[in-house]
Amino acid sequence: MIRIAILGDFVQTQEFGIDLELLDILQNTDFNISNLEAPFIDYDCRPSNGKSGLYQKIPDCSLLKKLNIKIVSLANNHVTDFGPEGLRLTKAILDKENIRYFGAGENLEEACKAATIDIKGKILSFRGAMSRYLTRQHAEEGFGTADINVERMLKDLKEDEADIKIVFNHWNQEFEDYPEPIYKEDAETLIEEAHIIAGSHSHCIQGIGKKNERPIFHGLGNFSLPNIDYFNCRVSKYRPKSYRSFFPVLSIDETKIDVEIVPYMLSSNGAVLSACNEQEDLAIREHIDLISEPLILDSRAYREFYSRHRERKMRKPLVRDHEQNLNSLKKFRRKYRVIHGAERGVGTFLDKLGLRKAVKKLFWPIINRIQKKK
Repeated sequence: MIRIAILGDFVQTQEFGIDLELLDILQNTDFNISNLEAPFIDYDCRPSNGKSGLYQKIPDCSLLKKLNIKIVSLANNHVTDFGPEGLRLTKAILDKENIRYFGAGENLEEACKAATIDIKGKILSFRGAMSRYLTRQHAEEGFGTADINVERMLKDLKEDEADIKIVFNHWNQEFEDYPEPIYKEDAETLIEEAHIIAGSHSHCIQGIGKKNERPIFHGLGNFSLPNIDYFNCRVSKYRPKSYRSFFPVLSIDETKIDVEIVPYMLSSNGAVLSACNEQEDLAIREHIDLISEPLILDSRAYREFYSRHRERKMRKPLVRDHEQNLNSLKKFRRKYRVIHGAERGVGTFLDKLGLRKAVKKLFWPIINRIQKKK
């Protein structure tokens, strides 16, 4: 039997701490996997946007090794914050420390290539991709991350001869309890060829689905991504629900997969993991059960449910209608790129004037009232 834990968004920092009970669980698996949410950098690295970025605040893999993390996903929207130099340095450090990685590279072929681990006579493969609207650095245009292309990923999975195939994608809207309909459909399609699917980016727990007795963890939330200072920026304080999290421990026997849920609490700065007391443990488990219930709905019913229950009503969810042709899909992609670019442009302009916090403080109550009315 092979035991692994899958951990959510992770940036190594000096502020990190973990309860001995949780550490014991992680050190007694065969190995663990995490989403490495930012690159390693040195004094030569500069942000690709010319201003700011997230980075690993511990310059080596000592913390990854302490947590028994032997493989990481680079398919996320911050790994390219410091351009090709940051990504190359990250790969070099991981190679030196013998930690496998996947999801980003110098070109599309490298970004889509699976990483493998041979253990106890079984080969486990790992691959991952990211929502196209989350970043401009895509491996299709050169260096960057693999984007979520279900047809290509299905083809790669079918050709993959590993005993256990795991997909770890960076997707869905931040702070939503439920996965976007488009990515719920993608997960249910990919699980036909993969054995396990996990997701990150939402910064809060999302539901757990299952198909053909294979688990789908739509959103693992933060493992440890502190709201502290990085390179010319500070991660904002998260919403209260982001400080309740979990990681799954999977016991794999042949192709039978048993799931153990390990809830934990994060400290007020999002850095320190504490074991739950009985009340906290029960609350997290009940919350997971509650937000997992709608995942059994069919595509149409779930789209209607998501439209009624999503929190971020000021931003439209991604849409995929299987009857639309490729040109229609390209138009949708361009539309959301423009929206995302405009948001970033306004933010950059306000930063130059030193007005971002003031504007946010002024308009956030108004936006909340509009959302509640809707």
